[in-house]
Amino acid sequence: LFDKADWSNIANNAAFCELCVEKIRAGNTNNGHMTNRGYTNIAAKFEERTGLCHSKRQFKNKWDALRRMYTFWLWLNKQSGLGRSGGTVAVDDSWWKKHTKGHVEWRKLHNGPPENLAELQIMFQNIAVDGSSSCIPGGHMSKGHEGDEGDLGDGSPVTIRK
Repeated sequence: LFDKADWSNIANNAAFCELCVEKIRAGNTNNGHMTNRGYTNIAAKFEERTGLCHSKRQFKNKWDALRRMYTFWLWLNKQSGLGRSGGTVAVDDSWWKKHTKGHVEWRKLHNGPPENLAELQIMFQNIAVDGSSSCIPGGHMSKGHEGDEGDLGDGSPVTIRK
């Protein structure tokens, strides 16, 4: 039986991110995604560190949530016309509410960068797309680079390769 995932615990998040980086460096990713072996190793080491037993699905869900948050962080930092203060954008609460609709956990970025930013950069360096590059419609796109288009709440597209 698996324990309920408590990702509000800063130590659990840090342990997960550190283990992901360890597994990335060990070659346990394929096309930017953790392999089954990687998740199995993370689960064992996570249980050693925290005493919590989580499933591959729980870890994958957390990976995906962190990837979406990191992609939003990248997008956020590329926005022009927004004030800057304390390492993040300085805008009113209504702006944050509008742009984080459906993603309450992103609102903590109002106070600064995401926790474990160095690890997130390693985890998602080649798979988080922030819209700063472009593609010519009808141009050649190699297999494996198609993605899901998302919306950050203001109509700005963000593509995350799967």
